[in-house]
Amino acid sequence: MLNEHAVEPANMSTICFSIMRQIVTDYLAVMLALEERLNDIEDEIFNASTDDLLAELMAYSSKLQKAKRSFGYHEELLQQLLNDTPQHIQFDYSQLSYLYNQFERLSSRASLYQGLVSNLINGFISVSAHKTNRVMMTLTLVTAIFLPLTVIAGIYGMNFEHMPELTWPYGYYAILIIMALIVVSGLWIAKLKRWF
Repeated sequence: MLNEHAVEPANMSTICFSIMRQIVTDYLAVMLALEERLNDIEDEIFNASTDDLLAELMAYSSKLQKAKRSFGYHEELLQQLLNDTPQHIQFDYSQLSYLYNQFERLSSRASLYQGLVSNLINGFISVSAHKTNRVMMTLTLVTAIFLPLTVIAGIYGMNFEHMPELTWPYGYYAILIIMALIVVSGLWIAKLKRWF
């Protein structure tokens, strides 16, 4: 006795093809949207001030890896159907071939985007490292200029009774001039070395 809800073998291939074609259409739309977003990220990387883009790129990398595996499974299934079609379901060879080609394209597109995401991650890390180096260079410059000033202020802040410069009428102005010369020479050396 046949089940009244059973699908006839002739319609089975049509249903399978429709489902798989819809999967291809949905994934293709997702891939095209991802391509646009990756182009936007490529433009945003140089202006990014937070790690949000890096987190987004890492998420895309993970999702692309999973999608690539899924496309590979579909390719294998379709390859098996192309090589050995079951007798109880009649598949149209051209439909199977079309689907196989579509999943193969999706798989190669996922690989391409995964490579692009990896390059963007490396680019983001490089830009962040460059920004960090610039900040460290500025901090080093400020430290190099103000450290001698701190030493001078520390020496004259010890309040010893017998410091010859304290009794000299121009000692205060001489120390200020020396401190100003240290700042100006430090900035001049930094300018010559193109640190800023």
